[in-house]
Amino acid sequence: MKTKHIVLPLFILLLFSCAGSKNISLEKSDWKIISGNWTLDEYTYIGNGKSLEWATLTSLEKLPKNYSIELDVNMLDGSLFELMLNLNQDEYLRAYLYTIENALKIGRGRFDETNTERPGGGSTFIEKPIEIQNNTWYNVKVKLYKDNLSIFIDDVLIIDKQIAKYELNNPGYLGLITNGKTIVKNLAIKKLS
Repeated sequence: MKTKHIVLPLFILLLFSCAGSKNISLEKSDWKIISGNWTLDEYTYIGNGKSLEWATLTSLEKLPKNYSIELDVNMLDGSLFELMLNLNQDEYLRAYLYTIENALKIGRGRFDETNTERPGGGSTFIEKPIEIQNNTWYNVKVKLYKDNLSIFIDDVLIIDKQIAKYELNNPGYLGLITNGKTIVKNLAIKKLS
């Protein structure tokens, strides 16, 4: 009898936690390699960039208005791994791990597809110190809901900010940039209602 009282509330909790979200899967054919060398398979993306030729990859499918992204990332070498969020024409919201300054940084990105040396980059308006090392796996979760951006690294909330004033929350595409060899695994995108 006690089992029924435990199972029913757990089932209801599970039901509500899944409501309002929809998984979006990106296949190998849903990406465009802009620069550098990328190896893509179903669950793993390996970018090989250099200081003078960053490896850049962009999705061909737009991100929804509200979403969460989860991935595991390992920068084997190089100093930068960047998520290009809401890439719309030449602007995007940049969220990047930076080993040189041991920080997670958020900023306004400028994208130039014709510049293979450094197609992305831009200004920084939020910076949080966090130890970032090469050859280490990190679980990254990004949630953009309405005008709030939350980023977790290994389940620790690092950034939780309203971003409406930066005007970078219009729907756009997802991009990945690295200036070294980086492995990305288990990339999952969920549409949030």
